[in-house]
Amino acid sequence: MKKLISLLLCCLMVMGLMTACGGSKSSGTGIVGDWKATVSLSEFGDMGDMGEMADYIDADKLVMSINLTFTKDGKYTVAVDAKSIDKLIDALCDGMEDYLKDMSKSLGMDYKEMLGGMSVREFMEEMGALEEFEAMKEEMSNTGEYTYENGVLTMDGEEAEAELKGNTLTVEIEGKPLTFKRK
Repeated sequence: MKKLISLLLCCLMVMGLMTACGGSKSSGTGIVGDWKATVSLSEFGDMGDMGEMADYIDADKLVMSINLTFTKDGKYTVAVDAKSIDKLIDALCDGMEDYLKDMSKSLGMDYKEMLGGMSVREFMEEMGALEEFEAMKEEMSNTGEYTYENGVLTMDGEEAEAELKGNTLTVEIEGKPLTFKRK
């Protein structure tokens, strides 16, 4: 569980590079418009660090969508899609439940007994894990100013290599490409 939260915090750092508090107008009008990226959390770390439970969690469902809008006047908005975080939470809870069901069978008890009579979702709420996910929805939404010139996207003074090819914008963030598709 801590590893998954670490992976999500890594995604939050990616989003932090996309916050802005200043800048100049963009001369790169080619990126003006609405963009969407789908980020797989499994790309940010080894799911094997979750032990046996990783076998029960569908890594293909541990994704989130990021929406990015660039305007002609050099402003941008970036926001995580809240529904994608909700689906991610559901996938995590489902995997944990399947893991606990198998584990509790070998102990001759119901998995809810192991959690003090609670469901996995209730247990995660009790532990405060779902609060962290909810907070991320808000923390991962920002607005600001940008520039895009000569293959460099600057947001909040942070520069990143960026390649625009047709309806695809690929931004290199901490050595990893993040690919946005035009909506």
